[in-house]
Amino acid sequence: MFRTIMATLFVLIVSIVIVVFQAFGLTISQLQTIVGDTNALKGLGFLVFYFLLTPYSSATAATPVYGPIIALAAGGFIGGLISKSGVRMFFASIFVIAIYFVGIALISGADPSTWTGLAKNMAIDLGAAFGSVFIPGAIGASLTAD
Repeated sequence: MFRTIMATLFVLIVSIVIVVFQAFGLTISQLQTIVGDTNALKGLGFLVFYFLLTPYSSATAATPVYGPIIALAAGGFIGGLISKSGVRMFFASIFVIAIYFVGIALISGADPSTWTGLAKNMAIDLGAAFGSVFIPGAIGASLTAD
């Protein structure tokens, strides 16, 4: 259980850091300014979570963006190295996607009864996000398996 929790935390941290600093191009001083403003921080949190949960839509857009896939894959690979098990990484991947989804729903203020409709509308993106975390995570886990 400890390795699953640690893998989940590392996937969350690595993917968010990659998106904030690389995909969005923020600097530390800009991030400090955003952290000081609650509304701006909520907005950034929503954008980061939405960006990470829409890898399929981003990759198939008119101007393709592969940042979410790369961020999730890098986080998943590092999480897999920590988890040392494909099964642990499977559950860590589910936890990560669930945390991002609930984060979007809570930040946007959506009523919990509408979450299933939101999940149905994002089904392909949620599956692609799960695969973007799990597949590199399983590869990383197989490299460090006991």
